Amino acid sequence: EMTPEFLDSRIEAFLRRYVETLEKMSDAEFQGHKRSLVIRRLEKLRNLDQKSSRHWSQITSEYYDFELAQRDAEQVKKLTKSEMVEFFNKYFDPASSERARLSIHLHAQGKAEGVEKRQEEAQKKADEEAPAGDVTSAISTAVEITDVRVFKANLPASSGARPVKDVSEYEDTDAKL
Repeated sequence: EMTPEFLDSRIEAFLRRYVETLEKMSDAEFQGHKRSLVIRRLEKLRNLDQKSSRHWSQITSEYYDFELAQRDAEQVKKLTKSEMVEFFNKYFDPASSERARLSIHLHAQGKAEGVEKRQEEAQKKADEEAPAGDVTSAISTAVEITDVRVFKANLPASSGARPVKDVSEYEDTDAKL
């Protein structure tokens, strides 16, 4: 068991280090990851339950985007490594001003024995592996939401879901008899 603050700091440290991994990745390795993702997105559904779940999720969300997997795969095929690095730096890098994140901290009511010792050991190891930069800055500037209802009430309203295709395109109006 670790505290939420410790886990948060480890996530931030991972994100700071990951950009190096992404930049050092060879083009062949990047293409391999892209190929794997395309294959996974276009994978045939194994049973009727998976297929019906996919379709019903589109219906209940009111997007009616039944070709989402195919379009996603086409977009992934076009993706370049430099675009991926730029996207990561803009939306995931802890130092980015355009980054937004959500962190939910849950604390156990009871504590297991030896937690403090394990926490200290893990913190010592984490400090030794610490990347360049301050991982606590994102954590310390966080906005704490104590009342979810008040927070939601202050959010701007959105227009809601808009179908990708008009529902009438899926209607069968021909007579059956």
